[in-house]
Amino acid sequence: MKQSFLILIFSCLFFATVGCGKQTNMPKLVPCHITVTDNGVPVAGARISMADESSAESLAINGITDSFGVAKMRTTYTKYTASGVPQGTFKVAIDKEPPNLPPQNVTDDMNEQQADAAMKKWEEEVDQLRIIPKNLIFISTTPITLEIKEKSNLNIDIADYKK
Repeated sequence: MKQSFLILIFSCLFFATVGCGKQTNMPKLVPCHITVTDNGVPVAGARISMADESSAESLAINGITDSFGVAKMRTTYTKYTASGVPQGTFKVAIDKEPPNLPPQNVTDDMNEQQADAAMKKWEEEVDQLRIIPKNLIFISTTPITLEIKEKSNLNIDIADYKK
């Protein structure tokens, strides 16, 4: 009984000193909501990623828009995730999968060249259904830059980026 009590005391002291694994190096985060629209119409299911290209910190900042086109942004640092975004200037990428269409007109009697041509045509058709312009999909190509300050509610209309 005495041994169990000592183990309990040492365990409490250990966790009080070391902690329960809460990340203390997570940067200070501020609430951030981003609304994505297409000519004012909410875009549901869009994936938003943010990156501070000038920072050496390993942060993953992302969110997914709801039926109103609003994403509540979250930051992951190492293995810890929390709501919000650090203050600063970030590049913003947006992507949304086009409708899942089965490949058309590819048959078993086609040779490889014919099948490749049919698949290329199908990929072009799917790309036409993509509502997010290709240059917004990757951090390396996106022209969108946002400055995050205290509690940010930001709007992005992808129609502004369509050619």
